[in-house]
Formats: sequence, structure tokens, C-alpha cells
Amino acid sequence: MSAKITTVPEDALLTFTPTITGGIDLKSLPSGRTPDDMYEFEVGQYDNAGNGVLTASVTVTAEDNDGNTRHEILQIVQYPYDLLFQFTPWDKYANKYPATGSNIESLYFYTQTARPWEYEGAYNYDNTPFSGFNPISNPSQPASEDVKTPFYFELDPNEGWSERQVIIKVTTNDVNIPWYEFSLLQLYTLPYINNVNPTEVDFGYENAQVIEKSVTFNSNSEWAVTGSGNDYSKVVSSIEDTSGGNNLNSLDDQPYTIRFKNTILSGTNIPGAETTVTASATIKTAAPTNQQDETVVTLKRKVPAYFEYKTVTPVENTLLNRAGATVSVTAETNNEWTLTSSQINGSAATMGASQWGSKIQTIAIKNNDSWQERDLTVSYYQKDGTPQNINYKQRCYYTESGSGQISGSLTGSGGTITVSVSGDFPANSVYVKATAGNNSSSPDIQSNASPTLSASTNGGSATLTIPQNTGSPRDIYFWYQDGASSTWHQIGYLNQATVYNYTVSADPASNSVIFDSSGATVYITVTGSRPAISVVAVEDGIEGARIDFAAATSGSERKGISISANPATMLNRPIQIRATGTDGKTTTFEYEQDISNFKLSTGRIVSKKFLYEETRTTLTWSRAMGIPTNYDNKDPYVPFIFFYTSAMGGPDANNRNYIPTMQTGCNIYSESTTDRGLWRLPTLPEAQEMARNIMFIPNLGLAGYWSSTEDANQAFNAFYVFGPNQQTYTNGKGGEMLARCVRTP
Repeated sequence: MSAKITTVPEDALLTFTPTITGGIDLKSLPSGRTPDDMYEFEVGQYDNAGNGVLTASVTVTAEDNDGNTRHEILQIVQYPYDLLFQFTPWDKYANKYPATGSNIESLYFYTQTARPWEYEGAYNYDNTPFSGFNPISNPSQPASEDVKTPFYFELDPNEGWSERQVIIKVTTNDVNIPWYEFSLLQLYTLPYINNVNPTEVDFGYENAQVIEKSVTFNSNSEWAVTGSGNDYSKVVSSIEDTSGGNNLNSLDDQPYTIRFKNTILSGTNIPGAETTVTASATIKTAAPTNQQDETVVTLKRKVPAYFEYKTVTPVENTLLNRAGATVSVTAETNNEWTLTSSQINGSAATMGASQWGSKIQTIAIKNNDSWQERDLTVSYYQKDGTPQNINYKQRCYYTESGSGQISGSLTGSGGTITVSVSGDFPANSVYVKATAGNNSSSPDIQSNASPTLSASTNGGSATLTIPQNTGSPRDIYFWYQDGASSTWHQIGYLNQATVYNYTVSADPASNSVIFDSSGATVYITVTGSRPAISVVAVEDGIEGARIDFAAATSGSERKGISISANPATMLNRPIQIRATGTDGKTTTFEYEQDISNFKLSTGRIVSKKFLYEETRTTLTWSRAMGIPTNYDNKDPYVPFIFFYTSAMGGPDANNRNYIPTMQTGCNIYSESTTDRGLWRLPTLPEAQEMARNIMFIPNLGLAGYWSSTEDANQAFNAFYVFGPNQQTYTNGKGGEMLARCVRTP
């Protein structure tokens, strides 16, 4: 028998060491190194079927020139009536069968004391029948010894896109070796594109009419063609038959034709301005995807003088920057062309004729050093062409908005505030300022003169110094001036406290008392850091007494201010005490002053109200007089004048100085703490005088009121005056009337 040793270094020396087991008669071993690494082993005949399968192993040691060794174990198996099937040549993959198939091929089986064998069939790996392997002769062989038996077959073409293996199975009637199988390998055809003609398509100089060019080729696969290249659209407008080869097998070979049409270009035939542009078309197979074939066809043409506007940056109608603006135009051209502007900064940009391609030219725009936007045009044109305009507006000097550290409040001692103005403007054109009031025409209050901002293309700032505030707290407004129209724009405002910190108080406190009609004194106290303060008493809207406090940095001072007597008899008058500092702060205290009593011609004064005026309580004549009530109904009636006469030692017809003896009526009326017991009813002439002055005596017209004068003809009557009409009447003393009192001041 023979064996092939694989993967052994070429320079290695081989030695064979047997290990005999199972009774194999190993008669001889190989010696030396053979060129093809095929080695023969001689095994003795084994014909005792009862002993079963015999085995032996041989260790192959390979040692190279560097002293490195490696070992490989060969297993030798011997069957009873050994049937050894061998495919010739021994390496069954050395002779791969072509994809196109084979007409007559042969296999050889070597048998030694062999049993009869028989071809069973051909199979795929999944054990399904293989179609395409066709035995021709000797599908079986009777038992023989040392026979080399040929086995002929045909192999059909492989139309697929991958290698294929056929497993051939033979059987024997030997119970130890009932069957044996070996495999054959058949190649496949790769997809291809070949016989391409031509490989370069030249459309020449024609640009006004359609030209069709064809390319032919052969392929055994599905295919597609695609165009590429930056200038592809300038060369080819369309391709007919861009794909084909559907449903082909790998052994099909078909001819194809692709037709290219050129692109119509508008251009001017200017000598020397034409250029050659190229593109490509790739024809590529589609199956299998990991082993594709492709061929590239070159496409070219000559292009006349040509110009195609593409883009402009910035886009048309953009508002350009006032300063540093540029405009760039991109064109597809091979001709000389120019870019210029009505407001170009420098010279026009011109690019000479060159190879066709995407070209860019850029020009600078003049600065717009005015406060008015302006229109401008950018023009481009090819040599001998008509200018084409692109329109823009260009920004001018401008101010956009103001900002700054304008929030919260500022101390009364002042400080600095930085304000900023955004925009683009020259020097000495934009001013900032601060005013005490929401009116830009108010006087500036900053210590430094209205500062201007430096020239700037992205805004600027300035610092305003705010002085101390010796007045009341105030809002400070900040402004910037628009250089275009000289208009002032408000930035914002903040509140500045006053530098002073003081209080003004009054004794008595505001609204706490009603002053007596005769006058009063109010004491004013100022405390803390303060300016000069002036205090004035305002009596019924008319300024009266005045006192002044000097400015001081600390401490307190107290002064009194007088309130004059109130001459009014009808209504209380309002009193205000106003304390006003030179800082503009005013503190006001509100009071009320009582009315004065109306004075009669007899010298007596009239009470300011009726007895029990609030409840409209009426009294009999004697109770109003403050004398015993028996004088109301004494029978026979005795005039009180007689009582008065005997008591006083002399007659008094008007009863002005009668002596009350009861704690009733006018005898208990009072308007102060010292006048109780001094009040009396008025005599009739006094009551009538009161009626004549009803406009000066409060509430006198409410109802009738008693006089102290009795009716001389009817001693049980006394006179009264009816307030609503000021008429005089008599009434029984036991009747009830209101009472209004009088007294000597």
C-alpha cells in the first residue's frame, strides 16, 4: 500500500517507526525522501476473515536542517480480503474536471484478492441524487486478484456559479466492507465581460447635434453600465440598453451593444478656447457578487468656448456688510470671463480661458461710509458676452440697540454706569447720556460730558459718572443717540436713592387731635442726616406761620410752630403742617381746628350746638333755664322775674343774669374744662339776633329754641324763636323746645 505525507518542510529528513498491533504483517517500510512524498508500505497477505480488522500505526518523524522536529501518525488498517479502491491519480483533487464537462473519463480501481464490486450511484452532499454523472462501461467487476479495472463515465457541464462535488458510491458483498465512496470536483466558469469594442468613445468637436456611438461586448452574466466623472453630463446625455444578461447561466456567452448619445452644448467656437473633457462608463457583471468582472470605457469630446453660471455667495438680494463685503461667483466654463461691480473695491477680476471646470472668482466691495443703505450690482460675463447682473443692498452705518449695567438701584452717593451700543458706526457719531426723568430733552446729569463711542464695526461702550443725589430718590434714564437721525433712544433706567437719611415727626401726631379754635402749637422734630428743611403751617389752604431747620449730618432738633385762632363759626378748618427739604422730600401732617363761637352785640357768645343736639332732645323752659320745674306750672303762675328780682335785689327785664339753681339745661353745658356753669339761655333780643345771623351759627335752623324772656301778659308762657323761619312765638313753659346757650366770654 502507499501513503502521501503532507505539509512537511522540503528540507526535512523523514524516518518511519512502526508500532505493530492487531497482527498486521508489516513487511517493509519506506527509506529516504521521495520527490512526490509518496511512500510504499509492504503488508503481508491477510486472508483469515475470522480475525476481523487489523491495525498498525507508523510514526513519521520530520527533522529539518535547524534541528526542529515534528511527528505525524499514519494509521494502517487491513481488512479481511482487502478491497482497496483507489482513484487514479491517487490525489483525487489533483485532476479537477472543467466546467464544460467531459466526454469520456475513467477511474481505476486496484483490487488485491478483491471481492466483486458494483457501482451504486452518484450523490450530492445532502445525499440527493446527482444529475450529470453518467457511467459508460464497467459499472461492476467480479472478484479477482491484482486487477486494475477501468471505470468509464461522462460528466455534464456545470452551468452554476460555484464548484460542485459528486460523491460516487460503490458496493461489495463483503460484510466487512459493504460500500465505499469517493468524490470528484468540477469547476465553474467565472462571470466575464470581454471583446469590448471600442474601449474609447470620442464624440469629437460636435456640440450642436446628437451623435450616437456604440460599444459591443460579450458576457455570460447579468450586467449593468453606469457613467461617472465630474464632466460626465457634458459628454453623455443618455445611454441606451443600460443593463442586460438576465437569466443567463455561467456557460452562456452572448453579444451585446450599448449606445451612447452626446450632450448638446451651447457654446461659441473661439479658436484656442476649446477644451477636451472626459468621463467614463463602467460595464460590470452582477453575479456572483463576490467575483464580478468589469470593463471601463473612456468617453471624451472637445468642448467649444462655454460658460454656465452656477452659484453666487452670498445669494442675490442679501444685505451685504457695510465694510469688508465680498462676492464670489462660481461658473462652469473654459472661456475667459470677468467679475466686476458698480461698487468694486479695486479692479475687476478676470480669469483667462482654461480647461473646462468649475471656476470661482471673488471681488471686494467698497465700504459704505454713510448712514444710508445703498443698492449695488455685481456683473459677470464671458469674453464677448453680455453682462449679467446680480443685485444687492449694502448696509450703512447703523446703531441697533443699547444695553448696560442698568438694573436694580444706585446709592445716593452716585457711581459709574457702563452702557453699550451695538451697531457699526464711525468715531464721534454716537453719544450716550443720563437724565433724571423719562425725557431725552431733560438736562444731562452725568458728571462727564456726553461721551461719544469710538469707531466700531460691532458696537462700543462708554462709562457715565452719576453724581450724588442730594434730592429725593429719582429714576435715572440712560440714552444713546442714533447717528443717522440724531434721535435719542432709551436704553433703560434705574432708581437712585438720596444721599440723606432722615425723619420728620410732629407732636401732637398727625390726625390725633382737633385744635381749639383759639389756636395751638405743633412741635416738629427732625432727626438724622438731612438737608435744610422749611416748615409752614397751612390754615384752610393759606400759609401761615413758618419755621426753618438748618442742614445737619446727624442728631435731632425740635421747634414749635403756632396755629392761629380760627375765625370761622360754621365749619372746622383743615390745618396742614408741611416740612419740605431742599432735597425735594415733603412730609405732611394733617389736623383739624374747631370753629369759634358767634358773638352777639350784647357781648355774649353763642354755644356751638344745641343742648343734646346729637339726639335732638327737647326740654321744658325751666329745665333749659336750670331752675326749679315748678316755674313751669306754678298756680297761679308767678313770673320767674319776680323770683329773680327778689333774689338779685332788683328787676332785670331780660333775665340776663339770673342765677340757675338746678343742674339741668344750660347750667351743665360746657365746651371746655373751665366754662361749665357759665352758660345761660339767651334773652329774647339775643335769640332774635341769633336768628338774624343764622348763616354764621351752625344748625340754628333745626327747630324752635327757647329764650329766657317770659310773656309779661301771660306768666305761664315764655318766648321762643322758630329756627326754620326765624319768627318769634310764645309757648307754655311746660312745653318742650330745643335750647341754645350763651355766655359771657
